[in-house]
Amino acid sequence: MSAPLLVAVDGGGSKTDLVVARADGEVLGVARGPRSSPQLIGLDDSLAVLDDLLAEAARPAQLNFSDGSIAELAQLLVAGVDFPAEEDEFAPWDEARRWTSRSHGTRRSRDCMPNSRS
Repeated sequence: MSAPLLVAVDGGGSKTDLVVARADGEVLGVARGPRSSPQLIGLDDSLAVLDDLLAEAARPAQLNFSDGSIAELAQLLVAGVDFPAEEDEFAPWDEARRWTSRSHGTRRSRDCMPNSRS
C-alpha cells in the first residue's frame, strides 16, 4: 500500500513552490512558478497560480485529482495570508478543490512568522 499523499505550498511575493510527496518522504512532483501573494496579484490570480502549479507537479507521477481529493494533508503557506479572515478567504477555494480527503486536513497561513505587528 502506498503512503498517503501530501501537498506543500510556499507562495510568496516573488515565486511560488509546490511539492506533491508521499508521507514516507518520496517526492512525486515539484513545480515552481510566479508569485502568488493575493495582496500583490489578487485572490483569483493567486488561486490560479496554485491550480497551475498543482497540475504541473502532478504530471510526472501521472496523478489525476479530477475524480477525488488531492492528498491526506496539505500545507498552504502564502505571503499575505496573515489573519484568520484572510485564511477564511482561501477556505472555499481549497474545499471546492478537495485539497484533502479529510475535514480540517488543509492548513492555510502566511509563509513566515512576522517579527512584530504594529
